[in-house]
Amino acid sequence: METGNVRDSQLHLQTESLRMKPRISFGFLECRVLKLCFLLMLASSAHPLFAEPLDWLYDVEVEVPTRSPAIAENAIQRALKICLMRVSGLDEIEESDVIRSALEEPSAYLLQYRFETVTDPTGNEKDVLEANFDKKLIMELTQRARLPIWPADRPSILMWMSIRSASSSSMLRTGNSEGVRIAQRARDRGVELVLPLMDLTDRQLLNASSIDGKFWLDVREASARYSAELTLAVSSHQNIFGDARLYVTVWFQDHRESWIIDKVESEAAGIVALDHAVDFLTDRFSIDRAIQHILSIEVSNIDTIHSYSELLRYLERQEFIDRLEVASYHDGVIELEIYTPSAAERFETLVDPDLLIGDDTQADVQTSADSLKFGWQGSR
Repeated sequence: METGNVRDSQLHLQTESLRMKPRISFGFLECRVLKLCFLLMLASSAHPLFAEPLDWLYDVEVEVPTRSPAIAENAIQRALKICLMRVSGLDEIEESDVIRSALEEPSAYLLQYRFETVTDPTGNEKDVLEANFDKKLIMELTQRARLPIWPADRPSILMWMSIRSASSSSMLRTGNSEGVRIAQRARDRGVELVLPLMDLTDRQLLNASSIDGKFWLDVREASARYSAELTLAVSSHQNIFGDARLYVTVWFQDHRESWIIDKVESEAAGIVALDHAVDFLTDRFSIDRAIQHILSIEVSNIDTIHSYSELLRYLERQEFIDRLEVASYHDGVIELEIYTPSAAERFETLVDPDLLIGDDTQADVQTSADSLKFGWQGSR
C-alpha cells in the first residue's frame, strides 16, 4: 500500500462556532461550572449515544490505470467531485468559479490519499486511489459554492429490478456485473444500497413476474428480511433497438410514488432508476443554502448536566446546523439560536423525532415563524 500524507490534520467533532457561554440567565460561577461539567462529559464518553450517520461520505475510491503522481492528481480531482456530489445530494456538480478554483487544487481539501488493490464483488482485482477528505473543509467549500446540503443520516435503499427482453427475463441481484455498477453509482450518490440475494428464500416469494405484474404484497413480504428504509421496484422492458421503458415505484414511510421513464439505454436502466429514487430522497431532505435562517429553539426536559451535554452533542453533529448559541436556561428549558440554511418547517422534519419531540402545548399561542419548541427525549 502506498500512502501520500498531504498534511497533518485531525478531524474535530466539535464545530468552531459552538458557543458555550450563555448571554443571559446564568450567574458567572454557575455558567462556568456548567461549562466545565459539559466538557468533562464529552471527554469521558467512550461511545456515541445515538445511531451514527453514514461515516464514509468523505472517503472516496476512484479506479486508476496506474500508480503515479500525475495519475494521483487527476484521481483526487475526480474524487473531490464525487465527495461534493455525496454531501450535496446532486447527481452532478456544475463548475462554478468556486468549484473550478477548488478543482485546481483538490489536495487542499485532503487529509491523505493512498493507492490500493481491491477485489470487487465479481472477483476482479483493480487499482484504486482512496482519498480521505477533511469534513470541515468540504463543508466550508459547500457553503462558499452555495451547494445544497444533504444530512448524513440517510435512508438506505432496497432495490428490486426485473429485466425483461423479447427472449428472456431475469432479476437483479447482489454480486452480478449489473449489480456492481449500480452499487457503485449508489456509493457515488452517497446512499447505502441493498441488493437482494435472489436465493431460494427470495425466489419462493417473488420473481420477475411479481415486479412486472405489480404484485406489491409479494414485494412487501420479500422485503421484510432486508433492513432498508426505502424500497425501490423497477420493471425494465427492453426492445430490439437497445432502449428500455422503465416502470419505477418507491415506498418510503407511508408514501408511494411511481414513474414511467421512456427511451432509456438498456445498459443504463438500473442507474437511471436508482437516480430517481435518490432524487426522491433529496427532494425531501436536502437543504438549499441560498438563504441563512436564524431559528429560536426552546428545548424542555433539560434538567441534568447529562441531558444538556447530550442535546448539544446531538445538535453539533448535524450538517444542516452551521452554528448554535446558548441564549438562556431556566427551570429545565434551554433556549438556543440556530444558524442554519433550513427554514423552520424543514428543520422540524430533519431532527430525530425519537430525540426531539415537537411541543404542541403552545399551539394556540402565536409565535414567530422561526421559533420552535421541542421536548428532549435523549435521556429517557
